[in-house]
Amino acid sequence: RIQARRAWRLVMTKILLLNFIVGSSVYTEQLFKNTNKGESFLDQQFWLYAYGAMVASTYHFISNPTYTIPILIEDLKNTDSTILMILVIAVLFASLGGIVVASILKYLDNIVKEYTGSVANILTAVLSR
Repeated sequence: RIQARRAWRLVMTKILLLNFIVGSSVYTEQLFKNTNKGESFLDQQFWLYAYGAMVASTYHFISNPTYTIPILIEDLKNTDSTILMILVIAVLFASLGGIVVASILKYLDNIVKEYTGSVANILTAVLSR
């Protein structure tokens, strides 16, 4: 019974999150298509991911205010070097994957990019089981 409640809460949270993602995708696509700044596609992608990282970090520190940056640094210092190497490699591959996907799909709408990334995450979760 408790697991059913958790599953229901997870589904509702995901639905809410997807609504935010679609809304932000439509908004950023509107910004990118109406820009006259002369920024290249790679500049736009950089700022898109930079703002995404800032929003994700802000959400993390708001949802868990006791876990601050000094505690994070201390945790990283106490982590095994093999785990840190795997973490760095994972971040590099995720970054490279984002750049590759953005370069391949640069002529498609931002919403298509979001759904492509979501499908990639789902496939990764399914294949990692």
